[in-house]
Amino acid sequence: MKVEVMKCEIFLIISILSSIAGEEISSNEIKCEKYEEIKVETSKDELKSCKFNQNILINATNMELSDEIDEDVKAFVFDGNKKISFLPIVIENETKYSELNYYSACSCSIQFISENNFRKFRNLTYIALSDNKIETISNFVFKGLVKLEYVLLDRNAIKYVGPYLTEVWWFPNLKLLNMNSNKCVNFNATTEKELDEARTELSQKCIPKLDEICIKSEEGEKILYCDDIEVNCTCSLNEHNKICSLGYGIYNQSDDYIVLEFNFNRKIFFLPENIGKNFPKLEEYRAFYGSIKTLTQSNFKDMKNLKQLLLNGNKIERIDSNLFDELSSLETLGLDENKIKFIDSKAFEVITKKSILISLLGNECISNVVSITEYDVPNIEIIRNDYKELIDDECGVPLDICSSTDSTKLNNEIDTSCKQIREGQTFTNKKVDLCVMRKTAAICTINVTFTGNPNVNNALIFEDNKRIQFLPENISSWFPNLTDYIARNCSVKAISKINFLNLTELRSLNLDFNEIERLDGDIFEGLSSLKAFSIQNNKIKSVGQNFVRRLPTMSFSNFIGNVCIDDNFTRENITSKAIKEIQDKCETISTKTISGLT
Repeated sequence: MKVEVMKCEIFLIISILSSIAGEEISSNEIKCEKYEEIKVETSKDELKSCKFNQNILINATNMELSDEIDEDVKAFVFDGNKKISFLPIVIENETKYSELNYYSACSCSIQFISENNFRKFRNLTYIALSDNKIETISNFVFKGLVKLEYVLLDRNAIKYVGPYLTEVWWFPNLKLLNMNSNKCVNFNATTEKELDEARTELSQKCIPKLDEICIKSEEGEKILYCDDIEVNCTCSLNEHNKICSLGYGIYNQSDDYIVLEFNFNRKIFFLPENIGKNFPKLEEYRAFYGSIKTLTQSNFKDMKNLKQLLLNGNKIERIDSNLFDELSSLETLGLDENKIKFIDSKAFEVITKKSILISLLGNECISNVVSITEYDVPNIEIIRNDYKELIDDECGVPLDICSSTDSTKLNNEIDTSCKQIREGQTFTNKKVDLCVMRKTAAICTINVTFTGNPNVNNALIFEDNKRIQFLPENISSWFPNLTDYIARNCSVKAISKINFLNLTELRSLNLDFNEIERLDGDIFEGLSSLKAFSIQNNKIKSVGQNFVRRLPTMSFSNFIGNVCIDDNFTRENITSKAIKEIQDKCETISTKTISGLT
């Protein structure tokens, strides 16, 4: 029999008229009633379809398709069966139905769909789920279905769409998205412009803002329940769960769970506190891509069997001491793609006494993998022997210390011993030994000075350190022969001549990527040897007259990316016309001091 299908509604009529009355069929017999050749708009050729019996009862989320279905089927049709509350799942090792092109389950009673319903159907171009009771489209329902062209979700009750659907797993070949008559949106997009607008509308109306998620979160019991539908021995918390404050617990229906996961849920702001007690056999704990910002020691209490802890993609800002001390069996700790600004010197002291892999890629103060094993990660630099020194140096002082109460504990002296000495090439094309300062250096006030004995005295670097808001005042006392000075990618707000006093040998000065707004006329006073100056990507909007007059004496000066100057100059092109343009565009400073500096 050949049936031509252009819309879900037409096929629904055909399927209802041809349905066969009878008793309910048990769940282990989800098989085809008949095979038909149908014509659909997603294919030039007729497709062999499997039309399922109208009396099949699917009332649980873990029911599987029958093994008796022909492997060459290219269309599944469940239309018009009100006994279907869930779609059948596709088991992990399933290799059949790889050519499935068309999936229709309109006018059923479907309440919930998941990735398990579609994950093996990589060639799907058409999904029709119109006229059901679906409320949520979670993050990974359509993951990997890049060939989808037609998606019909109209006449449901959709009020929430996972953010990863619009951010990551959008459909590159989509031609039609029908979401008419849903709770959060009402549109039928068929053109490229309409589809772009639909994507925006879904983001704005169907993805709740984080500050709205936890309204009334304190009401009711703080108990979470496992949704054990995917893999045996795995407790998965679905996306309806939310944890909005400390003190949440989790109810364990079985002692056999060895895996606990609640991934891709932006409503998870904290971890539960009684995991170790209720999951005594737990070996793997995963909480990917949530909104977790704070960790406490009680989150990991009594987890003596835990081997893998993965907290990637959250908003964790600091790792305090003793957090992981009870994780005596831990082999892998994943903290990638967080916002870590501080790691206590004793945070990993206990767990690194044995073999372990700690991944810290993509954080604010560090982006490395630490391995206390011989295990290698392809294309990733592994830090082994010197990991503690690296972590202490990169993250031992909070990046935001200058804006915190801890800044009052800082002394006004900076240790000049070099973190490392490396060969570098300066603006003057001369190779020098650069003294790279430790990132634990924090300068939050204008009167900080150097102390100690530098390992080299002709080149100095503060680099990639957002704790540096000002430059030290007595550099010449400890670096009397300084020739090259770099304070790049810090948070320097202002400079004055006292920062460079008596640096008569200084040849190059690099202040790129800071927050400097003005250059006083006497900044270079006494810098008789200065030939190269770069201050690109700052916020310069005013300069002193004497400063501008000094530019023609330099071999090179770079002002790219500033407010009033966006150019670079050499001795040859810094003409009187160029100087006048700078003076016209930038505010002129009449005083010789910067506000707040003396």
